[in-house]
Amino acid sequence: MTQCRHYVGNGRVREDEQVYYISHFLEGKALRYYDNIIAGDPDEWDLEAFFQHLFREIFPLNYMQQVYDNLNELKHTTTMRAYINDLRHYWRLLGEEPSDRESVRRFWRGLRDHIKTDLTRRGLSPVIHKWTEITTAAQQCEESLGELRQWPVPIIKLTTRPTTRAREDSFKREHTRSLSSKFRSVPRTERSGSYQPSYDSARPARNNKHYSKSRPTKEQYKQWKDEGKCLACGSPEHLI
Repeated sequence: MTQCRHYVGNGRVREDEQVYYISHFLEGKALRYYDNIIAGDPDEWDLEAFFQHLFREIFPLNYMQQVYDNLNELKHTTTMRAYINDLRHYWRLLGEEPSDRESVRRFWRGLRDHIKTDLTRRGLSPVIHKWTEITTAAQQCEESLGELRQWPVPIIKLTTRPTTRAREDSFKREHTRSLSSKFRSVPRTERSGSYQPSYDSARPARNNKHYSKSRPTKEQYKQWKDEGKCLACGSPEHLI
């Protein structure tokens, strides 16, 4: 509507020809309404009456009530700047220009409680201060309270490297598990103590009757050497 008024005003179009010139920019329901109702005698219509009839033809009967309800239910749920723009949008749809005091009261009613508390702490009141003062201070409160950082942001999961203690514990668990698996793979006869080593085994058998923990004398050492026995225990089953 505003653009149409500016168009015919800047073009200095006569009042009886304004609706005809505006019809060139209509489409959809508005164009069908013009062709069916107004196209026969557009000179008989002024611009204001045309817009009123067009509004009732296109929009539902309770459209204005819906806009009023949306305005009354509007709350500060996003950013402060978006909340202010939404208020101005609904006032423009209703064709209203509320006074500065009414605008401040409606703005204050939809604010969050902690924003109201912070504004009151700063000495601001919707009864005394003007629209510019209240809205500017509200945006400052939002920034100081960190409200802009509370809106949803993508969640990024950070992977942290394990600490030295965690790596040591992990190594111990893996090492213990590997040893236990190796022990289970050894035949039971070897784990029971009855296993007899072969002749080529370098380790003496502890269950052998020739095994002696005491150190051999010079005579025993010479005798075992001459007989080809083990020089550590005197066993003929292996050699050192």
